[in-house]
Amino acid sequence: MPNGTNSIIVTPTPKDPDAKVEMIVDGKTITDNAAPIDLKVGDNEVTVVVTAPDGTQETYTVVVTREDANVKPSDNAGLSDIVVSDGTLSPAFNTDTKDYSVDVPNETDSIVITPKSIDPDAKVEMIVDGKTITDVTAPIDLKVGDNEVTVVVTAPDGTQETYTVIVNRADAVPQEIIPTNIVTPNGDGKNDFWIVPGLDKYPNNSVKVFDRAARLVYSKNNYNNEWDGTYKGSPLNEDTYYYLIDLGNGSPKMKGFISIIRDNN
Repeated sequence: MPNGTNSIIVTPTPKDPDAKVEMIVDGKTITDNAAPIDLKVGDNEVTVVVTAPDGTQETYTVVVTREDANVKPSDNAGLSDIVVSDGTLSPAFNTDTKDYSVDVPNETDSIVITPKSIDPDAKVEMIVDGKTITDVTAPIDLKVGDNEVTVVVTAPDGTQETYTVIVNRADAVPQEIIPTNIVTPNGDGKNDFWIVPGLDKYPNNSVKVFDRAARLVYSKNNYNNEWDGTYKGSPLNEDTYYYLIDLGNGSPKMKGFISIIRDNN
């Protein structure tokens, strides 16, 4: 309790209405639960004794701490951590770092962001789209693209610190990206290379191709439709291969099969 609070009312409510309730403060028994209890600076111990009709007793203890007027309230408005329910905070949390980002896939339409204050008495609020959120356990709805979440921490003395978390919800996998499922590298100008239309719009993409034994036979960042069905310069056997495409924007990875055919006559 702040120093200005010099008394408090403690009201114990027994489960059995016929039970007897007494409180003991500084060795004195108080039977009037509505009576204010004077508080000294520091800890004030209130012992609650509940006596059932059969004589069984239970004891509860409440410690009320009244602040010292000469002790200044804390000015610590820092956070000890920011926990996100989806994705990964980037960079890794540091009390002195104020700006973060989180990438989530398109199917993630809400997120819970839990800021943890260093001072347990600090007040933590979040601001999203101009609205203040005091319940830090409440999910935050996400639109596609960037969602800015401002975390405001107010220390007991009024000092404030502000942290920002940008949550990027990825677009759905674009419909225009439909990889071809065949490569016929015979030099006739048709299907000589594996073509993934529209992939050039995603420069952070990465492409991997695996054989039936799950061995990586091709890997390329920023793929540009240049694979001709070879592995380390040598032609791969005619067969069906498995591909994995990551657009690099947090959207779900694209998976599928591609066949290499050497004789296209």
